[in-house]
Amino acid sequence: MSDVLWPTLPTEVVLPTYWVQEAGEAKDSVLDTFKSTLTLVKTFLPGLIVLIIVGVIEVGGGVFLWRRHKQRLEMVRYGSVI
Repeated sequence: MSDVLWPTLPTEVVLPTYWVQEAGEAKDSVLDTFKSTLTLVKTFLPGLIVLIIVGVIEVGGGVFLWRRHKQRLEMVRYGSVI
């Protein structure tokens, strides 16, 4: 790599590397807010699954009640379901 950056430098020269160790710091209040937000986000998937199941049950119940109502109207109109 040294011949690309410094073409006049002999290729046997070893360039020193500089190691930087980075670390982040956060206040406890910021961490508490982050943890509570993360907990809230983790409840979205189970909540979504439960709401989908409840929705399917409600649609099934609605179809059942609609068909029963339709059959009763036919019984009143024709005297039997057939």
